[in-house]
Amino acid sequence: MTEPLSPWPITVPRPTIVLEAGCPPQTALGALADALTGEGFRLKPTTEPLHLEAARTSWWELLSAMLPQRGVVVADATATPTGTSLRVHHPSSDNDTGARRRAARTLEETVGRLRAAGVPVSIGPWQSGLAPRP
Repeated sequence: MTEPLSPWPITVPRPTIVLEAGCPPQTALGALADALTGEGFRLKPTTEPLHLEAARTSWWELLSAMLPQRGVVVADATATPTGTSLRVHHPSSDNDTGARRRAARTLEETVGRLRAAGVPVSIGPWQSGLAPRP
């Protein structure tokens, strides 16, 4: 990437971001999975091939005798006529600065891996993952 991705704004609860990539869904999910494991996330087994779930526990907080926050990332890939739409969602309430920066680094790494392989990628804006109120 030519410029760093900004962390999600603190005013955006349970953020979601969409990456549009010119590659098959499995390639996009694989790049995200590699980036997440590089940031200390553990992938959870799923039965859906175009779905990814990962979790990370803050061991620093656990060792500090605090209740550890658990960061969760859920991603879904959808095939499009031009490649893949990859929706990355952070459903946990872990909204501290470290979690926000880690999310941006993970996405930067994902985009970097894809672009290094010659895949065009566009990044959408951060949006709230909460359902709209009726």
